[in-house]
Amino acid sequence: MTEVLVMDISGPFGHYKKPHTTACPLSYSMPTPTAILGMLGAILGLPREEYSSILQENGQVKIAIGFNKPVRKIRMGMNLNEPGNSKELGKPLKKVPQIKVEFLKDCSYRIYVGCSKLIRDMLHKDLQEHKSHYTPYLGSAQCIAQVKYLGKWDSEELKDLSHGIPVNTAVTDDCKVLVQPEQVYHRESMPVTMGSDRCATYANVIFDPNGGLLWVKEGTFTRIWKHGNTSIIKWLNSQ
Repeated sequence: MTEVLVMDISGPFGHYKKPHTTACPLSYSMPTPTAILGMLGAILGLPREEYSSILQENGQVKIAIGFNKPVRKIRMGMNLNEPGNSKELGKPLKKVPQIKVEFLKDCSYRIYVGCSKLIRDMLHKDLQEHKSHYTPYLGSAQCIAQVKYLGKWDSEELKDLSHGIPVNTAVTDDCKVLVQPEQVYHRESMPVTMGSDRCATYANVIFDPNGGLLWVKEGTFTRIWKHGNTSIIKWLNSQ
């Protein structure tokens, strides 16, 4: 039996940019596992060039993501200024290009982290003491994140399920989703792992944008519990 760290991240706005959208950036509906790795690296103060390999290869970090609120998106115009023009700081902007950017609105997610004992102890200490070496944010630096730590939960692995079970998190498309009447399903292709060379591996992730449970079978899942609260989760970056 191993322990899983559980936390809620939330904020008034979030933006996890889809890389194929340039002129009018769109956002994923949820944090990508690679973005959560970056947030964990920020909390621990790991170097930008090394956090991915430290957490994934040495720390064996696994990520699962659930929804605390239905997904809401809005678009806002943003004025862009050319970087490096320090002489113009504090002066009225002239001929500033404006682009439409899609943001998540009033977003909140439950994050589950499985990892080695060393990384788990380090994260537990910082989260319990409300410490972060760098400011955590929801995908974009102007979207500051609120992190609420829910502690360590016990866990056990569930395998070879021939019957449907309710899963509290998004799942990858190697699972067989049992479609329920009137439930909404979204699928997004997103980066789930990233190497030290910053090259990402993508997977199709399925979720209910209203935050409902997914009934699935045929896959490997993890049951976690604490003080009578039980959840079943699917690691997104561990097939």
